[in-house]
Parts: sequence; structure tokens; C-alpha cells
Amino acid sequence: MRVVRLLAFCVLLVVCTTMAAAQTRQYIWSDIDCRQSRIAAWPGLKCRATNVVTSADETTADFVREIFEYGKSIGQISPVVRYRDADYVTFKDGKAGRTCMGFRRVGRPQRGGYDALTGGILCAPPGKTITDAEVSVFIDKAQLQPSLR
Repeated sequence: MRVVRLLAFCVLLVVCTTMAAAQTRQYIWSDIDCRQSRIAAWPGLKCRATNVVTSADETTADFVREIFEYGKSIGQISPVVRYRDADYVTFKDGKAGRTCMGFRRVGRPQRGGYDALTGGILCAPPGKTITDAEVSVFIDKAQLQPSLR
């Protein structure tokens, strides 16, 4: 199934659990074991986390550019599309020549921002595209597990 093949190329990220004012940031990503995170992971998912605290006032395109490992090389960014509780854009990975999509979803509002900001990147193999159905499946599956608080 094509969706399963595409999922091997996806990355889901939990950006932060608290929000702060926007500032100059340098994202340093660490690979994490998806099973040890709040991410509800499925086979083939690569999970990464950063200690950068961010706000949700940046554009979706800026957010995707910052979380994508080759963010400086992306181009052909689409207008923002809303799907349920997430915003996403499609783009071209200029380094690997892949078609990709990136989304962000804000959590529950709390004083000073949101309790979480979740984002994900899904890239098709070179020469393939991502369908609307694959976008919706990816965003629907990309959920956080309930907090243990």
C-alpha cells in the first residue's frame, strides 16, 4: 500500500510543551524513541524533539521551514490549507527533489500560549507525489498520547 511506503519517509515532531514569546531560535534536533514520547507512533515513524520553545505566531510555512531538516532548500510552498485541527502546506524538497507536506497543530490554549505544538513532515519518494488522502491519513494519525499528569 502506497501510504505505508510513504510513512517510512515521514517525521513527526513534538516541538514543545509550553509556549513563550518568539525569539531568535536555533533548532537542535535529537532523535528520540517514539515509544518513549507523547507521540502516538506507528511503524516506520521517525521521531525527533527539540528543547526550543516557540510561539504559534509564526506562519505555517515558516514553522515547516524551521522543522524540516533541509528547510533552507525548500521551495514551491503552497498556500496554507486547513484540515480539521491542523494547517498544512505542500512544498518541494530542493535537496532531494521530493514532494513533501508539513503540518502544525496547536494544543489547548493556556496562559501565554498553548500546552503543545505538534508538527510533522511527510515526503514522497523522489518522482512521486502525495495525494490529499495521504495528507489526511498522516495528519489524522499524528496525535499525542494523553499526558500522565
